[in-house]
Amino acid sequence: MFAKIAADITEAVGVPKTGDQCCSRYKTVMRRKRSAAAHNSKSGNSPCDVPFDDDIARIRWLDDSLQPEELRDSSGIVSIKRPPRQASTSQASGSQELTSQGSTSQESTSTTKEPEPKKPKPSASRLLEMNHFFDEMRKIQEEKEKKRTERENERRKRHQERQEQKERIRQEKAKQHEEK
Repeated sequence: MFAKIAADITEAVGVPKTGDQCCSRYKTVMRRKRSAAAHNSKSGNSPCDVPFDDDIARIRWLDDSLQPEELRDSSGIVSIKRPPRQASTSQASGSQELTSQGSTSQESTSTTKEPEPKKPKPSASRLLEMNHFFDEMRKIQEEKEKKRTERENERRKRHQERQEQKERIRQEKAKQHEEK
């Protein structure tokens, strides 16, 4: 996941990032958020700003569907292979299989159906938000490049003016030297 984010950032901004850098940055932001939230929850403390709180809330609002592949509980590690909605449908089909087992075994094997894998639906709002983000980053990068070229042109212009002024002074001194 962080490798994909790093690739998107590299493509959008032009600054190479690695997946480890993105993961580390995410952990740092979340640690600062937890620290600020803990500080703000204590009575008597003056409130401090929670960095990136609006951005985190917006991401959570758009799509907070990240689930770990494995969960740990008191009985051990539980592997999540499919969403709970699919698990309930497979239990319902399992009860249908039990009722059909009263007939011949050939019929029960023919009625056994493999649950079709559910195709993930891309979130349109998330996609629009990401496109907007990358467009804004592209605009910022273009503005930076434009300002950089303007500064460079201004620097060259000043350099040229200084060179011309030095040349004029040198010529004036040469004239004065010839007149003496």
